[in-house]
Parts: sequence; structure tokens; C-alpha cells
Amino acid sequence: MKNAAAFFAFARERHNIYLKRVTGAPPPWTDDPILRRYKFTNVFREVDRTTVWFREHIREPLWNDPRVLFATVAFRWFNKIEVGEVLHNHFLFLNWSAEVAENRLREAFPKGPYVNGAYIIKTPDGMDKLKGVLWCIEKFRTVQDPLRKGRTVRETLVEHFPNWSLQRAWEHLREFPYLGDFMAYEVVTDLRHTYLLENAPDIMTWANPGPGACRGYGRVTGEGVDRYDRGKERDRQIVIGGMQSLLLAGGNDIYWPHAWPRWEMREVEHTLCEFDKYERARLGEGKPKQLFRGGT
Repeated sequence: MKNAAAFFAFARERHNIYLKRVTGAPPPWTDDPILRRYKFTNVFREVDRTTVWFREHIREPLWNDPRVLFATVAFRWFNKIEVGEVLHNHFLFLNWSAEVAENRLREAFPKGPYVNGAYIIKTPDGMDKLKGVLWCIEKFRTVQDPLRKGRTVRETLVEHFPNWSLQRAWEHLREFPYLGDFMAYEVVTDLRHTYLLENAPDIMTWANPGPGACRGYGRVTGEGVDRYDRGKERDRQIVIGGMQSLLLAGGNDIYWPHAWPRWEMREVEHTLCEFDKYERARLGEGKPKQLFRGGT
């Protein structure tokens, strides 16, 4: 691929910033003016601050507990540590009550916000954001399985997930109201680290390419940001195949040091999106929304 070296150079520099921060090195952690000025998420989602909190307080304690599915969906719909702390302190991830959750959250944050701006959260029209998110979570918790009387779809999924691929789990999750492609992919990415999906056969072969990843892949190939349309299945499959090639290339020490953690398809998809943001800034096509507070 024409720009594979630039793609991995960006990824290496971004991970180097993370390593310098966690080892206590003083800033600035890079000479790259774009990475010093703007915020780019880590190469590995597992070390992001929000995911670390979720992993330590919810996912790992419920690693082999069927309730981990609901707890993951409920947390990711907010995707905000402060909200997670309130729900966790009142045991609401284990014993859910939408009414209690609303009361506790409005007491804690009278003016909000209740969701992390990193996610574009769609909820029913006519509801404020908190009521809308709670409505979505309640639907996920209670919608009935039409083929099994007295059981919810959620309970059926818990039975099947250990035998399914990431892609199949994603396809079923995205059918819930307002969960959608993006949110379903985030949930599947979390559950890949639980008993439900840890043995999924496509961890190294499948990821859900979002719009940013498709644009990033067009930059890596040199074909342009508009070459691949994620809404077209043929284009999606081409991008997934290209991500597999990049994952394979990442096994070469020229691109990614062997001493560093190994990539999965999730890292490829995510880094393509961040590479697109980086290239837009470098080429003067636009600016990332958030500044890097630790860059100077």
C-alpha cells in the first residue's frame, strides 16, 4: 500500500506518547506539531481512561457473569466515568431500575451532561438526553424474544454469544432500538474480553469499518478519502480485506516493534480513523475538535 509506512509511523509515534506519559517522562512527549496540539486517542482502546475504569470496576468483576452483557450496554450508552461511578455505587449495573438511575443521576448532575461527547448518541425524539438513554437501556433489558415465551432477547443472546463470531454478535446487537452499528461495535469490542466472546473465531479477521476508517484506508492506499463507501457492502469487504493486510504487516518489526503489544483488527480499524484525522490536519483539510491538554 502506497502510504502504509506513514500509517504505521503515525501509530508508533502515538503509542510512544502513551509510553512516555505512563512512565512519568516530562512533556512534551513528541516533536510532531500535530500530535502535540490535537487530541488523538490511544492505539489500544484498552488503555484509554474510560475503558480502564470500565474494565476495573465492571467488566473484570463480571468477566464470567451473564450480567456482563447488560452492564456493558448500559455503561457504553453513557460512556462517562462520572456517570458510571454513580450507577456503580448504587449497584444499578446489577439491579437495574431506570427510575432510580434517573433520580440518582439528576441529583448528582443537575445540569448534566450525562453522556460522553466522544459518542454521537441518538435517542427518541421529544426526550431529553437522560430520559432518552434510559429508554434505550430499558428496551435492551426488556424486549421479548418472539421465539421463546417468557424470555428476553438479551437472555437468548447470552446463551448464544460464546458460540458466535464478533460479526454475528454485532449483527444481532445492532437490531436493538437506537443501538446501531457504532454502539454495537463498541459493545462487541468490550465483550471480546469476557467469556461471552473471548473465543470468537474472527478477532483477527473482522472489524466494523466506520466512515473514518474507510477514509483512512483510502489515504493509506493512495486512492483518496472518497474511494470507499461504508454503505456499500462491496466497499466494506474491500476495506476489511485491506485491514487484514495491515494487521499482517504490523507483525513486521519495521512497522511495529515486537516488544510492544500485538494488534488485533480492532486496532487497525481504530487507527485508520485516527490516521484520517491526522492527515486532515497535516494537509490543511480540517482540524480535530479537541486539543491535547498534555501536549506542551
